[in-house]
Amino acid sequence: MKFEIGCPHFVRCSGCVINSCAQPPEIYEHAKRYFADTWQVDLGFTQGQITGYRSRAKLAVRAPDAIGLFEKASHNVLDIPHCKVHHPQINEAVRRLKQLSIPYYNETTHTGLLRYIQCVVERSTGRVQLTLVLNGNTPIKGLDPDPTFWHSIWYNYNDKPTNTIFGPRWEKIAGEDVVWEEIAGIKVAFGPSHFGQANLEMYEALIQDLQKHILPNANVVELFAGIGTIGMAVAEKSKRVELVELEAHAKKYFDLAKAKLPQEIEQKLTYSTAKAAHADGAEVCIVDPPRKGLGPELVKRICSTPTLKQLVYVSCEWKSLERDLNFLKSNFLEDWHVKHAHSYLFFPGTNQIETLVILEKR
Repeated sequence: MKFEIGCPHFVRCSGCVINSCAQPPEIYEHAKRYFADTWQVDLGFTQGQITGYRSRAKLAVRAPDAIGLFEKASHNVLDIPHCKVHHPQINEAVRRLKQLSIPYYNETTHTGLLRYIQCVVERSTGRVQLTLVLNGNTPIKGLDPDPTFWHSIWYNYNDKPTNTIFGPRWEKIAGEDVVWEEIAGIKVAFGPSHFGQANLEMYEALIQDLQKHILPNANVVELFAGIGTIGMAVAEKSKRVELVELEAHAKKYFDLAKAKLPQEIEQKLTYSTAKAAHADGAEVCIVDPPRKGLGPELVKRICSTPTLKQLVYVSCEWKSLERDLNFLKSNFLEDWHVKHAHSYLFFPGTNQIETLVILEKR
C-alpha cells in the first residue's frame, strides 16, 4: 500500500524531500546493508504516523508576509500554512499570528520585529507553547493569550545579525512554565529554551526498545543527557544513573521531572552540568550526541573503560554513526560487538533515520 504525504508545499519546501512512505527511505537501505555486512546484525525499522506527527517546529519569519521554511536551494522563506507533517495546532497558531499587524524581519536591512517563531504542542491538551524571537524590545500588540489555545507565550530577544535563531534572553509573557509530556512511563518537563524531539511517538518507541535491552542492575552513565529523559526511563532497571549534560538550562527541567518520580527511583539519579568526557566506573554508557557524533577520541575513551560492559548509542545522523562504528571496529573489534540495532523514521518525508545501537563486550 502506498502512503502519500500529499503536501501542497512539497515541490518548493525544503522540509520534505520524499513524498511517499511506501518503503523505508534510501538511507535505511544503506544502513541495513552496512549492519549486515560489517556486524552480521539485522537492522530493524519502525515507522509511525506520517502526517501531523511534528509537535515541535521552528519557523522563519521574513518580510513582507512569510512564516515558514526556506525554499529548496534558496534563502527565501516559503509560507507553509497547510504543512502536512505539522501538528494541526501549529498551523492554527501560524494562522492566528498572521492576523496581527507585526513588522516581519528583513534580513537585508536588519529591520522588522519578528524573526522566528517556535511552536510546541502539549499532546495531552493540544495547547501551544509559543516563542516569539524578536529583533529588539518592542512587545507584540494584539496577541490574545487565550489559555484554551496557548499553553504559554514567550519572548526571546535576538538583535544580532546572524543566522542563530535564539538569543540569550528569555521572558515569559503568559501561561505556564513547562509543557509536561509522558514518555515511556516518565513525566518529562519541556521548557522553550532547550532541545526537544519533534516526533514524540517515535522517540517513545526508541526509549521503550532501549529499556528492553539495557543491562539490569548496572551502574549507568549517560553522556549528552539533555533534560534526562533516557536516564530517568532506565533508572528503575538500573543500580544508579549519572547524567552529564553541557547545556546549563537543561538541569532545571530535569529537576522538575525528577521530583515527580518515586523516591526509590529519584535517589538513584545524579546530574552534572559538564562536557561529556568519560564513563569512569560505569558498566553501561548511554550516548545521545548531536549530529556530529562522538568522534574518535571519545569513542576510544569510552570503549577503553575497564568496567564497561555495554555501550548504548542513540544517533540522529547516519554518517557520523557509521564513522564512529567503523573506528570502533578498527580499534576494538576483539572487545566489542553489536548486539542489537534498530532504526526509527522520526521524520517521514525525509531521507533521515534515528538509530539505536547496543554494543556489548565480548
